Amino acid sequence: MYPLDSPNAYRQNLRLRPADWPWRTLSVRYTTNSQGYRCREFDSIDWSTSILFFGCSNQFGEGVSDEHVASSLVPGGVNLGMGSSDAHFMWINTLRLLDSSIKPRACVYMWPHWSRVMQITQPNQCRLWGPWNTNQPTDWAWPYISTDVHAQKMTQAIHATVSRLWTCPVIHSSYRQEVVDLLGSGCLKIQLVDLARDCLHMGIQSHLLYAQQIQAQLDLIELAGN
Repeated sequence: MYPLDSPNAYRQNLRLRPADWPWRTLSVRYTTNSQGYRCREFDSIDWSTSILFFGCSNQFGEGVSDEHVASSLVPGGVNLGMGSSDAHFMWINTLRLLDSSIKPRACVYMWPHWSRVMQITQPNQCRLWGPWNTNQPTDWAWPYISTDVHAQKMTQAIHATVSRLWTCPVIHSSYRQEVVDLLGSGCLKIQLVDLARDCLHMGIQSHLLYAQQIQAQLDLIELAGN
């Protein structure tokens, strides 16, 4: 389910990493709901007090245990991150929540690189294309993800759209400096100071710093509203 944090990948890292690699003794627990999201079942969530976290595998927290993911460290956090997902995936989930009259306390978007795109294959199914599968034959996704100017403009448009759709505060962030530059000064730069067990995604300290960034923004928003 998590190919970059699979048992085989972990065994390989055990062979390759130095003796003081912290993940030799740390465990990782993944708890997901029936939809595959790292949060409670949707019908048990109090959406009015929730902080919704949209994003890809870094937001999901691949390679770190449930309790260390940023959304778990922010009171009311609901993790709607999904591995390999793109701006379209977040946009569609935003529309679905709005169609369900969901009114959260705030929303947090973690924007991945623009070189990925979602292909809807069935009414409720999709395939996610990006640099990880560009060696597979496709006449559909490659023109999109290989053309920077198109993908960048679409990312900017989706970013602007979700900001306008919600009536609650919306916080934007990215772990990629080029994405922060694309989206402007209102997009927080996530600090990557360590790595997860898969040696690719955000580690425990990075999630902690990210949660602190988000909480600081929420505190400022609340202060401004008083």
